Amino acid sequence: MSSPTVGNPWTTGLLSRLPLPGLIALLGVVGCAASSAVILYISDDGPIHSWRVQPTVLLAIASAAANVLLAFAFSEAVTVQWWYRAQKGGTVQELHRYWACGHSAFSALRSARHFNVVALGCIVVALVPVNGPLLQRASTIASKTQTSLKPVTLHVATELPIAYTGFIQGRSTTYDSAALTGNFTRVMRAYNNRTEIRLENTGCDGVCVGRVNGVGFVPTCEMTEQPLNLSIASQDSRHMFDPQTVFSSDVSMDRLGDVDIYKTVNLKLFVKDTPNCVGQAQNITCHLVASNVSYPVIVKNNSVGLDPASSIEDDHFVAPINLDINDKTQFFGVALALDNRFKSSGQLTYHGAVGHVLETNGSLTHEYVDWDQVGVSRTIDCNTTWKSPKEDILAAAREIMFRTSVEAGMASSNEPQVVSATQEAPVTVYKSHYLYLALAMGFMLLGVLVVIPSLWGWWELGRKSTLSPIETARAFSAPALSSRDPNASASDLLKEVGERPVRYGQVVALDDVPNPGGREPPNPDIPDHTTEPSPPPSTRLAMANPNQVETPTAGFKFF
Repeated sequence: MSSPTVGNPWTTGLLSRLPLPGLIALLGVVGCAASSAVILYISDDGPIHSWRVQPTVLLAIASAAANVLLAFAFSEAVTVQWWYRAQKGGTVQELHRYWACGHSAFSALRSARHFNVVALGCIVVALVPVNGPLLQRASTIASKTQTSLKPVTLHVATELPIAYTGFIQGRSTTYDSAALTGNFTRVMRAYNNRTEIRLENTGCDGVCVGRVNGVGFVPTCEMTEQPLNLSIASQDSRHMFDPQTVFSSDVSMDRLGDVDIYKTVNLKLFVKDTPNCVGQAQNITCHLVASNVSYPVIVKNNSVGLDPASSIEDDHFVAPINLDINDKTQFFGVALALDNRFKSSGQLTYHGAVGHVLETNGSLTHEYVDWDQVGVSRTIDCNTTWKSPKEDILAAAREIMFRTSVEAGMASSNEPQVVSATQEAPVTVYKSHYLYLALAMGFMLLGVLVVIPSLWGWWELGRKSTLSPIETARAFSAPALSSRDPNASASDLLKEVGERPVRYGQVVALDDVPNPGGREPPNPDIPDHTTEPSPPPSTRLAMANPNQVETPTAGFKFF
């Protein structure tokens, strides 16, 4: 049979009939799912101020786009599947079922034993929009500590003015007659009251950890053991009231060689640290040399302090401090303050039947009794031990020197130090919850997977098809839509018949048919008691030329 030269040829094939818009839409759904994952990954732990558009807004856009694209792809797939089934042949009811399942989730649920890929796709596509609430839950706001490098401005002096902490009274030239200066008394009051060290305009917005140079001490300590026998008095009455030292603490200063300059503070400790009446005691000697050191500090809320996790051993030596004869009293005040606070001694004396009695000078002896060893008896005897105050004294000397450096730095006209610190600041960030992302992506990708089977058979279609009522009616040979090309696409068909006037209603035949439909003619001699009106002869309900169509009369039955 020869093919006419005019008309749209029947063209099948994988590429020629490829449902490209639907496939692109499915790829778009996959892209929206991937972009949601990227948004959550990038925004996770990111500061909220770094996002001009909130991730939740972007996720909502991605979700909405995925839902629209998936719905479009499914409509394309329903069209392919309907025409594919029509070409394979079947009943009108089957074709209607494919159309209904593709346009109504309720119809898809009711399909029961006639359940098909289109019904499955419709149900899943109807459920896919749940990804929106899931993605909204996938990104929340939380607070975290963010670490960054920060330049911090600190007023800390690296050298002290002349005679800043102490001076000599009268004609004496030695440390024994020293007195505290007004500057240093402010330092000691703040130290004793545990007052915060306040600095303005540090540039630290949270908690900054770094190092700053200042005047401090470099310690050198050594410890030796000394035999101690406290049982002599109990064994020999001649020594009954002889005091025996069990604890002592002393602070002094030494000259720098033969020069009358003082910059070394000496700490001497004697501590009975063994629980027996006959045993050993510690002799501890520390030399604290005034130097320029690097302090580990913490700046918080414009207050600065030594890092509480550090000790004097963590202060790094930077440079020696050079003093001349005019500045020999530079550190007299520090040594005097330490001596007044920590100088103490304690002696045990045996009093016969009442046992040992502790006689002390200064409170430190009592403060460092090892009460855990004494126990509930609260009795001090030759078995009593003491803890060493070395670390506490060194810590006090260190803090006093740091406070002195800050006090001098704030009063100085010199430029402050700008140090690089690690800043830990609380920041509000986005927190991603990947379980909700996984669920949302699962719905999206499941939608893609169930739509793909409905595209099956596209290569067997002979033209670009739609489910336009005009195209489907033409396929059922509707007279009003007859055209020269039966294989015309919907757009080509409309070009030919689109201007034809039509109207839906009661079509009245113009020919005179005496007995339409085989019905008996009415007998005029027999009265008609029926209340149901009858349509005119040869009428039907259809889409036809408006000249042949009237508005249907209520109650008419058409045949």
